[in-house]
Amino acid sequence: EREDQARQLPVALAHAGAVALRHGQTERTYGELLAEARGLEAQLQARGVGSGAAIAVLLEPELGVGTALLGALANGCSYVPVDAQYPS
Repeated sequence: EREDQARQLPVALAHAGAVALRHGQTERTYGELLAEARGLEAQLQARGVGSGAAIAVLLEPELGVGTALLGALANGCSYVPVDAQYPS
């Protein structure tokens, strides 16, 4: 899994200025997304969340979801999608 991530990183860096995510009028480039995901990865590590852990990710229609998913995966974690509307 980490080897797959390592192979994809040069592709994202080669297109760092290209739009990776768009929500409404807000956009994130690949470079911004990678920087944010690395920041989250560092925060997870600083809090002792290591490879193999499962973290909850609140699924809201916003760009932060992409950062959260990539940050979790970069840290070797799995994620559990959480819907704030369920149960109602």
